[in-house]
Amino acid sequence: MARKKSKDKKMESGICVGLGVFCFLGFLGTFIFQADLGQSLLVSFILSLAIGIVFSRKT
Repeated sequence: MARKKSKDKKMESGICVGLGVFCFLGFLGTFIFQADLGQSLLVSFILSLAIGIVFSRKT
């Protein structure tokens, strides 16, 4: 039971990091590259998913 709880905790932190990175990259991409908001949000969403998965696996 305790082991499952720690895994859920790691998953939550990975998701939080992924969401933070997603928001940051989305707005950064829009301002720097003057890209279409939808396009830059899509790219940052994919990147943040990858980062979130990697982060949750490492911890």
